[in-house]
Amino acid sequence: LLRWSRSATVLGLVQAFSMLTIMVFMALLDGGLDAPSLYWVPLIPMAAAVTVGPIGTISTLIAGVVSLVGLYILTEQGYAFPNYTGGLVRIRFDMLALISGLAFAALVGWLYERHTRHELNRLSDGVRGLRGRLGQSEERYRQLFEQLPIGMYRTTPSGEIVLANAACLRLLGYTSLDDFRQAHPTVGSLYAN
Repeated sequence: LLRWSRSATVLGLVQAFSMLTIMVFMALLDGGLDAPSLYWVPLIPMAAAVTVGPIGTISTLIAGVVSLVGLYILTEQGYAFPNYTGGLVRIRFDMLALISGLAFAALVGWLYERHTRHELNRLSDGVRGLRGRLGQSEERYRQLFEQLPIGMYRTTPSGEIVLANAACLRLLGYTSLDDFRQAHPTVGSLYAN
């Protein structure tokens, strides 16, 4: 099927719908809405989510609801479902269905956590790379700013002097940025009235 369709999505959908069909068919043959096989029906969209994605989840969810509504209608109309498993066999089957359903849910949770952790690590590596490139960019900017032969300074929006390069300090007769800031707390004090 995978070779024919060339799509894992088609294979996942066929698998999910096959599981759903088997569970509903077992319910038709063994107790209707009381059938332990129906314990698996809510897990099938979860399986489809893992194997196929949103399309599988939504389509199996709709098919599961339609199937359960169909069983409910049959029950309301008085259809007598056969009960092939009874007594101890039924209890064992109930327990097996519940335990396997719990194991499956745990597996899906583990796979989801593993996938999420992998994605978070991938994103974290990307952020680390961006931080490294940002640091390199800042260093190039700082070197360019410091090595320019013309005087340059940077201010806050309110006019407070934040940074000045060596050429600016030499041009204005200062030896350090702190001395320059003390003499001119804002850029307005650099200009004559």
